Amino acid sequence: MLKLVLGRSGSGKTTTLRELVRQSLREDRERPVFLIVPEQASFENERAMLSLLGAEDAQLVHVLSFSRLADEAFRLYGGGAGRRLDDGGRSMFMSLALSAVQDRLDFYRRSAAGGELVSLMLA
Repeated sequence: MLKLVLGRSGSGKTTTLRELVRQSLREDRERPVFLIVPEQASFENERAMLSLLGAEDAQLVHVLSFSRLADEAFRLYGGGAGRRLDDGGRSMFMSLALSAVQDRLDFYRRSAAGGELVSLMLA
């Protein structure tokens, strides 16, 4: 399950996240827990998990930055050296994605029908 914790500075996001991690481990120690953090916060959060949960439980929490998450996904599932889409393929998929959400766009609804927005988004 994905949980997003949003809020202003000082609103308790970090405390809430850490409590959610602790609660998740209490409920099911077999289910992996991933804590995705900014690159510069990885070490701080790993240290906090160790302090909060202890050595044994801290090993059950995967604290990952976005780049480490991508590395882990490529390691587990491959794709790091696989075939990649060319510009035409990327344009086609971006165009399909835009047409799928066009009715929910507020600012770019009219632009989504043309190819110019696709080019801008892929630039």
